[in-house]
Amino acid sequence: NPFHVLADVQLFSGCEDEATSADAMSEFGRAGGAMTTAFCEVMQSNPSMRYPELMARLNMMMQQRGFTQRPQLSSSQAFDFDRPFDLENAVPNSNRVLGRTVRKKFKPQPRVKAQMREILGSDLAASVGL
Repeated sequence: NPFHVLADVQLFSGCEDEATSADAMSEFGRAGGAMTTAFCEVMQSNPSMRYPELMARLNMMMQQRGFTQRPQLSSSQAFDFDRPFDLENAVPNSNRVLGRTVRKKFKPQPRVKAQMREILGSDLAASVGL
């Protein structure tokens, strides 16, 4: 059930939702996410590229470093993928509809205190009153 907003929100992720992102070391020896490290290096090499080039460079860098994960891009709105990647200027919203689009209703599943205690552990659960 997507929720469309006025903002131009984009999410770069190191992998698909059901996968796990790898860790890596930067050229300066600092630990960080493999995709985040690649993203920073790609942007430093050319801060004014279009989305296709950005995604291609990220994929190429990840492959060259031996990672099997593939960077993913999600957005709060549809946009021309050939537009320049820009961290400084906001792009006007182009969604036809704002707000939640309900495609399927889900039956509420109440939380049970015992399950929460099991998840949190007895000490932490006691400290929050469970």
